[in-house]
Amino acid sequence: MVKELIYTYFISLFILLIVTYRNRRSGLRISLKVFTSLLFVGIAFLGFRPLAFSFNYAYFIFAGLVFSALGDLLLGFTHNASYKDNIMLRDGIIAFSLAHIAFIIGFNIIQPFTQYLLLFIPLGVATLFILLTYPKLIDTGNLRLPLVLYSFIIITMVLTALNTNMSLLIIGALCFVVSDIILGVAFLYGEKHRFLPLLNLLIYYIGQLCLALFLFK
Repeated sequence: MVKELIYTYFISLFILLIVTYRNRRSGLRISLKVFTSLLFVGIAFLGFRPLAFSFNYAYFIFAGLVFSALGDLLLGFTHNASYKDNIMLRDGIIAFSLAHIAFIIGFNIIQPFTQYLLLFIPLGVATLFILLTYPKLIDTGNLRLPLVLYSFIIITMVLTALNTNMSLLIIGALCFVVSDIILGVAFLYGEKHRFLPLLNLLIYYIGQLCLALFLFK
């Protein structure tokens, strides 16, 4: 069952990449993206069930993947819309923030995070994000604060993943942040290169699969 879902996952992702590259109508793209996201949730669920009563971290990692799928749905409706004061984009950022918070809690259960001084790193990254994107960030309306907070939360998530020394979690977390950087470039500066959305989707879904597969450990 798991192998079949993984095969279906990659087939769905491949079709999604083709549809995205050919710039097909957004309805088809959204449907494929939601379907692919539901597949990584389904894969995670199969691994989550035997762990649920023994390992508390499984609840949080699974919840993080569910919030991620919700974020995918919300961001899907922003594909052809302006980011300024975009309610769906704002709610998508909130959903992904909740996903990362769930991951942070889950990762911290696996390996308690004690290097609190390292939290200055995401604080510095958030500050750097403001400085580098200020000309564009000033135009994002009610998204300014969510974007800054999100940059802090996701870097904190990466630090807690690195702290676990678990390869699947580290790969998943790094893929998440790299795909978000690509997505941020696309949203803030425009999709000037057709390969950017493809790279974003490929890296993101590889990362999500890694996080889902961790629940089979």
